[in-house]
Amino acid sequence: WTERADAFFDRHDVMITPVTATAPLLAEAWSKRSWTANVQANVTASGGFAGMWNVAGYPALTVPFGTDPLTGTPIGVQLAAPQGQEALLIGLAATIERLAPWQRVAPGWS
Repeated sequence: WTERADAFFDRHDVMITPVTATAPLLAEAWSKRSWTANVQANVTASGGFAGMWNVAGYPALTVPFGTDPLTGTPIGVQLAAPQGQEALLIGLAATIERLAPWQRVAPGWS
């Protein structure tokens, strides 16, 4: 898949993906479960997209990007770039933050 990612980055500066493939997992007593059960729940159930970029060595970051219109749950997007383009990602994240600042505390908290 890294060959396909490199080909994508030959034509594009940044790739945008969801952070996870599903809604957040329910809060559970994670400390009472085995390590394997926790990994399985977090990798296979939510299908996060960040891990593969980290393992492959591409710079990537996540930024807040609104809320789910049905549940109000915060959602984020991941931005990934070609290797060596960390400054591009940080600049883009700063621009997003400036244009659409994210609330610093959870609703209902002062």
